[in-house]
Amino acid sequence: MTMDAEPGKSDLADSASGFHLEALRKLAAIHTPRSFEDVRAAVARPPGGSGDAAGRAKGESDLEEAVIREYSRSQAAAGASAIADARRALANAGVGGSWGHAVAELLRGHPLVPAGREELFARGLSAGLEGDLPAAVHLLLPQMESSLRRLLELRGFPVQRRWGDGWADRPLNDFLTDSAAEPILGKNLAWELRSLLVEHGGPNLRNRVCHGQATVGDCRGPHAEYLVWVSLWFLVRFREPTAGAEEGRVEHTTDSSVPVLPDRG
Repeated sequence: MTMDAEPGKSDLADSASGFHLEALRKLAAIHTPRSFEDVRAAVARPPGGSGDAAGRAKGESDLEEAVIREYSRSQAAAGASAIADARRALANAGVGGSWGHAVAELLRGHPLVPAGREELFARGLSAGLEGDLPAAVHLLLPQMESSLRRLLELRGFPVQRRWGDGWADRPLNDFLTDSAAEPILGKNLAWELRSLLVEHGGPNLRNRVCHGQATVGDCRGPHAEYLVWVSLWFLVRFREPTAGAEEGRVEHTTDSSVPVLPDRG
């Protein structure tokens, strides 16, 4: 699995006790969306004996399902280890009360968080960072869907479709599986989100939560940890209106006095 170098607990704690927004950025940098090409190569199998079109189609379908399962596996592994450990290191530093300020700084003027939604996003992120994962999951999922839709719309992607005599929003699974969205989101992030949120071969977290099918265990597990992290990563990565998708990592400075995410006012 491709990861950024993981800050040690003392590094995170020092940042948390000083410049709190930098601590959020360091937590975002603890991991990075996994390369689609690497995942595909890891699960690819030599083609079977059938050379007809039906055989090839089945092979492609099987490969896609294997990619989704591998993404789900690696998300659970990261959520249960590096991401959870980093979050707990900050919590153990006794900075729980500081999250409100840090998250507010991250969200202030954010181009993908509409006015009036900041508090919902802030409550979700703060709950996740403080370990209340069930609350975080239920608050973050609809806000992330809204922000993803907003990003795509700003970049000219059609987020609505004809429905009867009018128009309706395209569902999340519709645009996450649309290859035209990949250049905007970045292929790696698109497949991470698709595998996490809307695929039956993965946790299908968005659909199971929104349809009342998820258990409290689902909402406390490693995929819930991963949702909190990927929401934070997304907000940091796309904080600037012109931020590109491909395919970079969230970087952080080693100097905790440097405001790497300046107040946009």
